[in-house]
Amino acid sequence: MALRRTNAATSNSPRPLSAAAIRRAVEAEDGSDQVLVADVRSTALATTVMSTEDPDVIIREVSSLWNQAQRTFLAIGKYLLQARHGIERRLAAEAANMTDGERRVLAHRDYRTTILERLPFGSKVAHQLETVARAVFEARRLDVEELPSSYSVAYQLTTLTEDEFEAARAEGLVGPGARREALIDFKRRRRAARLDRMSELRARKTRLVASIERMQRELEAIEAELGERGKRFIEARDTRTEAPSSSVET
Repeated sequence: MALRRTNAATSNSPRPLSAAAIRRAVEAEDGSDQVLVADVRSTALATTVMSTEDPDVIIREVSSLWNQAQRTFLAIGKYLLQARHGIERRLAAEAANMTDGERRVLAHRDYRTTILERLPFGSKVAHQLETVARAVFEARRLDVEELPSSYSVAYQLTTLTEDEFEAARAEGLVGPGARREALIDFKRRRRAARLDRMSELRARKTRLVASIERMQRELEAIEAELGERGKRFIEARDTRTEAPSSSVET
């Protein structure tokens, strides 16, 4: 069956980039990724859809687009990281007399005015994209192969602690098929259980402290009684010792 494209682009339209090309664009450090990622944006705007009912073709195309979406949000996040680091390096050179805190405030202001306010999406989305890119490229907390194809789901993975991440992986919640709702529910369950455990430990601590204080009072009472009895014993002993001496003098 011949395949026909709806809204077909002209013959001069760029061909969609492969996942491998996008990955090379994200990981490149020599500046060549600028052109490639720009092509990703233009390709996304000019995406055409095949007119087909063939399940195999549909799965192939959807899978390709899904994979490209993941590479694209990683590329965007990496660009945002580069922008932030560039501002920080510039301020480190130009404002060496400032304190670290002052430079952080100035860097955030410059990043907001020069980057965030000019983006086609909000600061919340930018924060999530940057956080995911940092977790992949800098902290190495997340592997590209384990990332979901949605940046918002990938961001949920970055909010997990190390213990939570391993537990989520054990439950099959980490990977390309991860769902945002499942991860949020997982965090809620884990953290509710931790809060319950904390409440249990606090209650036990309160009981132990009360028990220690009670035993301390009992110990003080025993020591006081021993002290009083010891005092009387010494006095009685001294009295018995002095009695014969008085008899002899008489």
